[in-house]
Amino acid sequence: MLRQSLVFILTIFFLSSSANGQAGNRENPIDTTLNDETSRFGKFVDDIIDRIEREFIWHFGYEEYQEEDPDTSSMHITFDSRRGAIHFNGDVVIDERDRIDGDIVVRNGSITVRGQIDGDILVLNGDAIIANGGKVDGSVTTVNGRVVNLGGEITGEIDEQEGVDVDIVYKERKPAQRRPYRLSYSMQEDITVRDLQLSPFRIGFNRVEGLSIGLGSRKHLYWDGSMALALYGQVGYAFKAHRWRAQLGATRQFTAGTNNLFELGGEIYTLTDTKDEWIIDKAENDLAAFFLKRDYRDYYDREGFSFYAGHYLNTAALSAHLRVQYLNELHSSMRNRTDWALFGRDRSFRLNPDIDEGRLNAIRVALNLSSVQPSPQRISGWRVLTAMEYTSPSLNSDLDYTQYIIDVRRYQPVSSYDSFNVRLRAGTSEGDVPMQRIYELGGLGTLPAFPHKIFAGNRMLLMNAEYVIRGDVLSQLAFIPRNMFGGLSLLLFVDSGWVGNVDNSIGIFSGFDDFSLNNMKTSIGFGFGSRDGNARLGFAWRTDHSESAVIFFRIMRPF
Repeated sequence: MLRQSLVFILTIFFLSSSANGQAGNRENPIDTTLNDETSRFGKFVDDIIDRIEREFIWHFGYEEYQEEDPDTSSMHITFDSRRGAIHFNGDVVIDERDRIDGDIVVRNGSITVRGQIDGDILVLNGDAIIANGGKVDGSVTTVNGRVVNLGGEITGEIDEQEGVDVDIVYKERKPAQRRPYRLSYSMQEDITVRDLQLSPFRIGFNRVEGLSIGLGSRKHLYWDGSMALALYGQVGYAFKAHRWRAQLGATRQFTAGTNNLFELGGEIYTLTDTKDEWIIDKAENDLAAFFLKRDYRDYYDREGFSFYAGHYLNTAALSAHLRVQYLNELHSSMRNRTDWALFGRDRSFRLNPDIDEGRLNAIRVALNLSSVQPSPQRISGWRVLTAMEYTSPSLNSDLDYTQYIIDVRRYQPVSSYDSFNVRLRAGTSEGDVPMQRIYELGGLGTLPAFPHKIFAGNRMLLMNAEYVIRGDVLSQLAFIPRNMFGGLSLLLFVDSGWVGNVDNSIGIFSGFDDFSLNNMKTSIGFGFGSRDGNARLGFAWRTDHSESAVIFFRIMRPF
């Protein structure tokens, strides 16, 4: 019965993913009709819509929006806008960290602006609220609503029109993507901005803590200088470990123009930590542990304090974060505290490995660059993470090593129907590298056809590549019903990696003599994923010898 329940849950998940994808594929352009009694006002609204959408180019194609008319079922209408006009239906809030480059149209709802909008705003049947710190570099117009300025800035004209009967025929469509600080977007390992991502409420589960709950408050970046001091943190309790966990941080922020922000900050903490953020996202790992008794992360206890200086850059083309940090903390091993899971009770959790315990006093420098542009269906751009960590007895540390990591990712759309994504990751270390800093490959997130963390050492090279094809393409085959695979995507992937283990005295950039293409461990495979490529069911084979396929299921993209 339990196995049937699990199959039922996974089936519902995939059907939901498919339904969402198909719904997104049937979006139609907006049809706005004015009541005859207000025809005198029609030209006013038409002029505004024309001004905001004056760059639209209407054409027939095979892109996104399908008409329901059976006589034209293979034709649909798409539009392009060089201004990047964004449409919302219902209430919307522009967060203080968001910056939108383009005009905004809000229908049947109000807009609250706490961030920055470089463009005009038109609100039909709602209010425009410009909060303290919000900025609109353009005009604000409301129809049957008010413009409420609570200390923000509006550079253009303000126009309020009342008593107009606007009859809006609107077909639901996903809001266009806002542009937040992009480094926090889907970056599992991000040692420079992990404190940006704290959740207001957190519930987790793993084999060393059991069930844990917590409250948190993320760090806010005040690009307009409205707040000089930012506080953030989290507090929670792990029931099986019988431990309180907490982190409290504060930063003093300095702005330099609208795109640059500097900070000086510090933290105190007692945390359950892991070096495996880049392998699997915490939420996905917690679900795997709770439901399936599969915990893919290894953990250690980390408590102490740190000081840091950082610089953020956020433009339309690039986001960047540089941080220089001093850490003074104590590392301790953790052991399994639970062997319970909802399913899989006939097996046990892996033992959590011991670490090299001791005090770590270290200097860490990390640089994160991103030009990634996320969208509901795919992402595009570059993401680069580089990090260096140095510790030695000269810093009164019990540990003695230097470590470098570089992670380069490219998300490349090929056409409207396919894309190519690749990650190149390398690591090298010098000195007596502790267990909590060694490199490990194998299994989920690295080489899926191989056993979990089967390779370990102090040198590492890894390449992950995938080719993603939207399921719509299969509808060209006459024997496949139209839109049968509209909410899915086909994945073809190859993963190849190498791990070396050299003497501690060998220099940081040496020790790669044993590397060759023949020594690379490679797995290939295919899978089916949700329309955005996040959730996926994959089948992977290793190429060094014949072996049955490894089947895996994920709800987050591997990189």
